[in-house]
Amino acid sequence: MSLPPIANILHQDTIRRLSGDGAFERGRAYFQQGRVEELARREGSVQARVRGAELYDVRIWMKDEKLAYACSCPQGQDQAFCKHAVAVALAFVGAV
Repeated sequence: MSLPPIANILHQDTIRRLSGDGAFERGRAYFQQGRVEELARREGSVQARVRGAELYDVRIWMKDEKLAYACSCPQGQDQAFCKHAVAVALAFVGAV
């Protein structure tokens, strides 16, 4: 069984590069604290909710052979790979 294409790209080095060190460390803490809920994997995408100050919806998917991502938090609205996206990405990586 082959891994979905997203699994070929989404790994810790990519996550850190997209987020930067600060967001990566905060997102890793969220992941380790079990704040990622309702993780759903589909071929080419992953989505979940993350408990922060509020519940945030995160989606990471493949678009034109690159990663695309969205989060309902303020940083995500500015197209940043925020700590919530980091937490979801790490939950995905840990589940593959």
